[in-house]
Amino acid sequence: MSVLKLKLSPMDGCGITPCYMSGACPDLADVDPDVDPDTWEREGGRALLRVLESNGFPFPEEMVHNHQALHIAGLGITKLRPETPYSGKSNYKELLAPLTALFGAVKLIGGKSFSFANENSGAIIRDIAPRKDAEKEISSQGWAHELHWHMDGAFKPLIEVSQRTPAPRWLVFVSIYNCPETPITFVDLDEVIKTLKPSVIKTLLLPIFDVCSPASFSPPELSKNFAILFKTSSGGFFSRYNQSLTRTTKRAGVDALAEFSRAVRECAKVHKVNARPGDVVVLDNWRTLHMRPAYKPRWDGTDRWLLRVYAAEKHRQIFPVNESVPRVCG
Repeated sequence: MSVLKLKLSPMDGCGITPCYMSGACPDLADVDPDVDPDTWEREGGRALLRVLESNGFPFPEEMVHNHQALHIAGLGITKLRPETPYSGKSNYKELLAPLTALFGAVKLIGGKSFSFANENSGAIIRDIAPRKDAEKEISSQGWAHELHWHMDGAFKPLIEVSQRTPAPRWLVFVSIYNCPETPITFVDLDEVIKTLKPSVIKTLLLPIFDVCSPASFSPPELSKNFAILFKTSSGGFFSRYNQSLTRTTKRAGVDALAEFSRAVRECAKVHKVNARPGDVVVLDNWRTLHMRPAYKPRWDGTDRWLLRVYAAEKHRQIFPVNESVPRVCG
């Protein structure tokens, strides 16, 4: 099963604040998560673990490694929420409860949150919300065009020995508004590979592909001579793939890439996670590929809005651009 769903029981007064903010660090409003994510992860982890355990869900890290996605449902959220940030940037002080869940999930899966300096102005928290000036932008803040199948940071390293920060292992989301309802849609990489010929897999393992950074990165980057697939120690695969931004000039690579793209589009098992307000979703960025259809915002202050952070495995090295901001990476 690709999705591990933990459904919490309704609590008196529900809403995200009474569920798991009680007893959390009272000073988080004074801690900027972009400056001190360690404190948010520590306190969020404690708070989220309390509510999970009170619902009978012990949470060893291994649970998430056995699934491609984790969905913590039923946390709820207060009715009084700020409006969707159409400028592309929210105020963390207005989102203390959902951010507690977000950073708590990072802690419980054994991760550490980080950002890239040339994306999202270096901020760790990204607002996945329609931006008024991004109608035609192919990014999480664009909305008029479909985001084709991809993994985030496909132009970054994965398991290679490198002095570059790898692509995020996990994408961690918390939902604020879910209108129009747009599920987090993904396919399990292993399900895709089952349908490929061995010769195609062999070609996708070769370092003959180029991958460009998406529109959210500025200036753009082009990474050359990368493989699309990597074998894992457990016999599975990791991928580095973006349908719109992956290229090759090698004939065998062109054919293999076309076959892989077809297999992704035609995958028989497409998972859709409907994240209601307050829900937390963790997606394994290396073992899945995800997409998002186009949609039309209403511009009424309650359009689809999730908060997202990248998370690296805690043992994996990341390379900050400045030691004073150790989670902002190049």
